[in-house]
Amino acid sequence: MINTEGFFDDIYKNARENSVIVMDTKGRMLQVNQSFIEAFGYSCKDLEGKHLKVLFTSKDKKLKKPEKEIQTALDQGSQSDNNYLVHKDGTPIWVMGESVKVKNRDGELFIVKIIHNIHAQKQLEKFLLSSNEFIDTIFDSIKDTGLVILNTELRVLKCNKAFLKIFQLKSSPEHGCRLSKLDHGFWRKQDIRNSLMDLIVNKATLKNAIFSMTTEKGLERKISINSKFIEGEDMEKQILLVINLL
Repeated sequence: MINTEGFFDDIYKNARENSVIVMDTKGRMLQVNQSFIEAFGYSCKDLEGKHLKVLFTSKDKKLKKPEKEIQTALDQGSQSDNNYLVHKDGTPIWVMGESVKVKNRDGELFIVKIIHNIHAQKQLEKFLLSSNEFIDTIFDSIKDTGLVILNTELRVLKCNKAFLKIFQLKSSPEHGCRLSKLDHGFWRKQDIRNSLMDLIVNKATLKNAIFSMTTEKGLERKISINSKFIEGEDMEKQILLVINLL
């Protein structure tokens, strides 16, 4: 068994791509590593003793996201999230992070937040979604995989031709049409409805989830569905479903 004592010190000091914040159990910041200083512009002195929420946007503060993050980490041991953190100059930076409850050698509890900057990926995702002409071209170039984008009310915002073919739809559904209103019984099946509601209520994901569907000729086929939360215009959450016939 490898002795991992001291590993954290080296990760904290030497990490270049991942920023680290050390907090007490109240969410007050105690120190940050050099990677954080370079990425977000603050010094240790700027943040020492201040609550994590000072790094969050006004919208997330109103939702009490930082407080919930700390409490979940204390209750469950860790909490993962994707959200904006605000640079010292006011610029919001999209990050992927995890807050972890840790105990030092003296038995004292702390929260360590490890942050990875994924702002470039987020900007690309926003571009793809906002550029309708571009995304239409991408959608229609994919021939064998069904793609559909839904809002959080499970209304159809966009789908490709492969989606129409898989579900034997004669024309594209109207923008905003409820998924359950599509002219195919698959979307009214209880197991798929439960899975889709789980996406919204519990922010779950579908990873190669297998379902049965009945074709136009009455044959049973298996399909796999993967899902991903994406961000549309005005920062609204949307759901991308990727569907393949097996």
